[in-house]
Amino acid sequence: TVPGPERLDTDSPIKLDSSDKPYLPATAIGGLLRGTAENLITALNGWDEDDLRHLFGAEREDDDARRKKKKEDWHHPSRLRLHDATLKSHWHGSEVRDGVGIDRQRASAREHALYNYEIVPAGSEFSLLMELRDGDKKDRQLLALTLEALSQLPTGIGAKGNSGLGTLKLEIEKVVTLDLTQKDVLFKFLKQEPGFDLKNECGPTWDEWLKNNLPKGIALDQEKPPETWRIPQAVTFTYRLKVKDPLLIRGREAPESALQDYRERKELTLGDDKGIDATWIGRGDHPTAPNWVPVLPGSSLRGVFRSHCERILRTLWWHHVSGEREKYRRVVIASDPLLNPRDTSQKDDNCHLRSNGLWIQSKGSDWWKEKYSNEAIAVWENSNLGERMWGSSQWKSRVLVSEAEIPDGEKDQWGELLFQNVAINRFTGGASDQKLFNALAVTHATFEGSITVFGNEPWMIGLVALLFKDLTDGLIRAGSGKTRGRGLFEGCLEKVEVK
Repeated sequence: TVPGPERLDTDSPIKLDSSDKPYLPATAIGGLLRGTAENLITALNGWDEDDLRHLFGAEREDDDARRKKKKEDWHHPSRLRLHDATLKSHWHGSEVRDGVGIDRQRASAREHALYNYEIVPAGSEFSLLMELRDGDKKDRQLLALTLEALSQLPTGIGAKGNSGLGTLKLEIEKVVTLDLTQKDVLFKFLKQEPGFDLKNECGPTWDEWLKNNLPKGIALDQEKPPETWRIPQAVTFTYRLKVKDPLLIRGREAPESALQDYRERKELTLGDDKGIDATWIGRGDHPTAPNWVPVLPGSSLRGVFRSHCERILRTLWWHHVSGEREKYRRVVIASDPLLNPRDTSQKDDNCHLRSNGLWIQSKGSDWWKEKYSNEAIAVWENSNLGERMWGSSQWKSRVLVSEAEIPDGEKDQWGELLFQNVAINRFTGGASDQKLFNALAVTHATFEGSITVFGNEPWMIGLVALLFKDLTDGLIRAGSGKTRGRGLFEGCLEKVEVK
């Protein structure tokens, strides 16, 4: 094996194969496919859990449950077999980014909540092989529906999928069908003679196969209550952000290498050799390559957007009459998803900053069983709007924020500037010793990104509309130095798509 690029120690590393290259585990891909199919059958007419189990397999049940069922209803393996997705493109190495937990009350970094994680760079291509064995017509239809949903909806794989990471662009080259009831095909398949490669076999294109297997007359099941539909719609807001004040979302490049790269990009000779303490996050082949451009991470944008939406929720709370205030607080006020419900410093169980999901979990199973059919319904109905929309440790977020990139055709229309900073001694009014630092910020650029809201809650769409109103008015800042005239940008809503 050829050793790959040098890796850094991180809190959350990516998976590597025996050749030190990243791969997508078949278990993760299978979970994504099954989860998407499960979401579809809860809403579509003519589909139920039996269809899901027939394609993806049924788990082994206990003896009592097995005795109550017929023999044909017992467990069986999945008819869909997946291989690990191997890296197809050239491997230049991974990226490492920093993350930090936010204190919702102070809107600042939480103590002891700094972490980092490793990611596979955008644009990496993986090769995937899926096998459907002994599948009937309905198996092929459900598989076609699932793959088409993945190609249409902005879903991702892996961690931080709601922060713009792991978004997949599915491109199926062809579909090969082997009829193993024919002896010559069976012998050829079993012997794997020289020259036989399943990938080289002839077959229809994906569009042809999809046209022949996608079920006709797809409709929602009107008999099922709307609240049980998991993906009734996805509303995607595409926007542009124009940087007005210098913007800096810090990357992890070493100070010495960051300074050298800056010199080569600008063709400047700087006398200071101590390096650049903080620089923007970029994407491309190399920091000195022509295609190296700034990018706004989805995790940072998501934090900014979520905090501002929670601020809007807290603002709206004060507009209600005093008699409804306590009742409305429990529904609307935005809580802190990291606040420990067992913290003795928080005396009141109904503290408005307490995470409702964690609060319900701390109550125990007997509490929610008295009123609700399952714990998920108890968490949802007792969660505030902030947790319902942006998620918590008990509930997946319904909002996906993509990373914002400079659009094609504008890759050369951005600037950067190195700022020198010094800390001030508040007693003498002079500079503090050994407090000189610098930062490389983006001075002007236009970024394009998107926000997708899943579900059928109209108020979520309204809250995003209020978010974009404030973006358009230039009331939102991001990155470092927000209190010192940095990080201001104006937003412009380009289009809205409903799927």
